[in-house]
Order: sequence, then C-alpha cells, then structure tokens
Amino acid sequence: MRPTRALLPFLALAAAACSPGSVEAERDPLVAEAARLHHAWVGRGEDGVRVVVEPLQAGPAAALDPAARVREDYGLASDLGVYRVLLRDAGDVRDWRLPLRSADGGRLEPLELPEGAPPRLRLHHAAVAAGVPQDGGRRGYLVAGRLGDADAVLHWERPAAAVELRPRTWTALERRDFLEPALRRGLDHTRRAANGLVYNPPEAPQCPYGFTDTVAKTGHLLICSVLYYDDCRHMADACRRSHCGDADQYDGRANRVRKSLPLLWNDDAGMFWAADRDCKQID
Repeated sequence: MRPTRALLPFLALAAAACSPGSVEAERDPLVAEAARLHHAWVGRGEDGVRVVVEPLQAGPAAALDPAARVREDYGLASDLGVYRVLLRDAGDVRDWRLPLRSADGGRLEPLELPEGAPPRLRLHHAAVAAGVPQDGGRRGYLVAGRLGDADAVLHWERPAAAVELRPRTWTALERRDFLEPALRRGLDHTRRAANGLVYNPPEAPQCPYGFTDTVAKTGHLLICSVLYYDDCRHMADACRRSHCGDADQYDGRANRVRKSLPLLWNDDAGMFWAADRDCKQID
C-alpha cells in the first residue's frame, strides 16, 4: 500500500466537513444561526483594551445550558445571571479579573474557583471563560450578579480608568470578527515542527501522557496532527463563509500536515506510527 493511499481514511474525515455537499446540507441552520442576534456590552479603553461582556447562553445544538452548569458548579442561586468577560489587546494589564457595575446599581462580581477544585471543574471553567489559552491578546473570566436593566451601561472597574461598556446586539459573524485572531492563537498554542506536524518534544513534553495510557507519545504525533489538520480546514472554511480572518494561512497549515504525514508511514506494517520517538508503535 502506498503512503498516499493510506492517508485517505484520515484526510476524508477532515475533507468531508469542507466538501460542497456538506456545506449545502448545513446551509439553512448556519444561515439561521448567522442571522440570530446576540446581546452584549462592548467598550474600548483609552489604552486600546477592548472589553466585551456577554451572557452565557446555550447554542442551537447545545444539550445543556452553560449558565446552569456554572451555577451548579459554584453553588449559585438559580436566578443569578452568569456572564463571560472577554478582553482583547489587554497588554500587560494586571489585576484584570475585575467586577463590573451598571448605571442602575447592578453589580457583577468575578467568579473564583473554590480552593481545591477538582481538575474537571478547572478545565470546564477555563473552557467556558476563555475557550482559548489566555495571553496578552485575549483573556477571559466569568462574572455573576443581577442587572436590573439589560440596556444599562456597564463599567469595567479598572482602578486607573474605568471602561464604559455600551449595550449592543450583534450577529455571530460580527462576533467572529472579534474572536478569530484569538482562535488562531489557540491553534498556535499547539507545538508544531517546521514541517507542520504536531510535535511533542521528548526532553520537555507539552503533554506528559498518551491518549490511551499514561505513557507519553513524543516526537511527531499522528492523531494530534490529523486533528490539527481538521481544525485548520474548519477555520479556513469559517473564514471564507464569514468574510473575515486569513483563510490562506489555515490552508497553508493544513497542507503542510498533509504533505508531512508520510514521515510517520511504516512500509513494513502498511500503517502509520503513532509517534516517532517515545511510544513509536502501531496503534
């Protein structure tokens, strides 16, 4: 079996999500979701920091209400509002997990993880609050409280100079204009070799365990590279359909993975290695 033929089962998973037929099948729900208006508060500080506050709400296909899940995890009252605060271009702003107050006297306080919180709760908190690794470009945290008027102006209470946040409605596409660069940084958090494959260095593994056991897979990684390929194809597709972001960059990343996967091919077995350093085996 030639390596290029062996790639097909893996690449088909990613290609199916971007095929014309797949897009046609999803066109109506995607258009409906793109047109749906979402409530948020948006503002910009004099130093360029941008702040967005949005209520946690379930998406059209969500099985659970994320706000209800957060209330359960933190033991909050059922009538308490839960919101996500997103910061962009915050630079070296310190003490950025700040409360917010509204013009009508309402107040939203940052949610702090309970001491000794289990890993599941910490991971869930990080995913809901930010969705991507927090860095100088984008940060996120959760707040909870009661707002008397959804159209009231909010203030992000930074000691130096509070940032005024005005209510607005925007579509998912307008929101994506705000988020896409941060999603790219999420992909950048995954360590890759110059050839484009996901790489876990043996001397200092970014991930110290395997996906089937506690033994780390190091060197070039097969499954992680295929998943990275899939993510890049989805991001390229989203950029083109929303007319924002750099679709060519995501295409380039996906193409480098596709061209480099044969490095993990084992001719004798007619299959791929799971990794090419530690745990170099056929899975």
